[in-house]
Formats: sequence, structure tokens, C-alpha cells
Amino acid sequence: MKKAISYFIKKAADWLFRRRSPALIVFRAGAALLTVTLFGSWAVSFSYSDAARTLMFGYQSSNTSQLILNIGFVAGILLTF
Repeated sequence: MKKAISYFIKKAADWLFRRRSPALIVFRAGAALLTVTLFGSWAVSFSYSDAARTLMFGYQSSNTSQLILNIGFVAGILLTF
């Protein structure tokens, strides 16, 4: 049993500190940037409607912060390709 636990700890440490490829790091950074900008700009708008009622929630930000979010979105797309 001790041998199995020791083996698991050794393999977990090897996996945690493994060498990662630069392409994977860039892809993950782009995916994270893309996700953050999507949640920051478009996910803030929410609308729900049915036959009886309509619920709309939206947040309008200034042009400067919207420009920064759009630049981040484009950069995220470029990093993932």
C-alpha cells in the first residue's frame, strides 16, 4: 500500500511540474482572455420573454471600456488560432 501511495505522489508531482509547450500556453491564454471578455461585455445583457411578460437587463458601459473589451476579444481570438 505504501508503494502505491508513493507511486501516486511521484506521478502527480511529475504531472504537475511537467514541461508544457509554448503553443499550449498561448492557446490557454487566448481562451481565458476570450472567456473573460465575453463575460465582461455580452454576458451582461440578459433578456427573457414569454407570452405574458418580458424581462430585460442590460448594462451599458462607456465607449472606452467597451473598446478595451473589444480589443481583448479580438486578441483572444487571434491567440486561439
